[in-house]
Amino acid sequence: GERRALSSRRFFTRIALAAEYIPEKVKKAEKKLEENPYDLDAWSILIREAQNQPIDKARKTYERLVAQFPSSGRFWKLYIEAEIKAKNYDKVEKLFQRCLMKVLHIDLWKCYLSYVRETKGKLPSYKEKMAQAYDFALDKIGMEIMSYQVNYMNARRVAKVSSARVKVYDRIQQ
Repeated sequence: GERRALSSRRFFTRIALAAEYIPEKVKKAEKKLEENPYDLDAWSILIREAQNQPIDKARKTYERLVAQFPSSGRFWKLYIEAEIKAKNYDKVEKLFQRCLMKVLHIDLWKCYLSYVRETKGKLPSYKEKMAQAYDFALDKIGMEIMSYQVNYMNARRVAKVSSARVKVYDRIQQ
């Protein structure tokens, strides 16, 4: 009995140690960030590490990342994609609320439009939601979004959206 209790305690101690193991390169990256919180090489090591962890473990790193670089659409997108992969849609929507209005980054906005398309596709109000999402994107980042093969015309056709923005787009296309 006592021997078994001792060996199971050792086993759980090993598991706890394995769970807390931090690779040397991550320790070095953290040290570099203490000296320079904007060191992109150090951040890229932490990002790679976060991408290989479950989101519950990685979230802290992503939060630090977007706090350090609040206007980086690329970093917000990485964080959002990790939450999407884990199907944490409530968290995804909160992240979009936090960043979309202040980060005018094409790829982030394309990610938002894809997210709406993928997650709202089965809703009866899908066409309307998609049209609203495209209008929202147009309103915030302007015609730039058009040059990135975002399927606006399809959304417009499907939703039969009629707005001043669409008329402007039509004029540009002629």
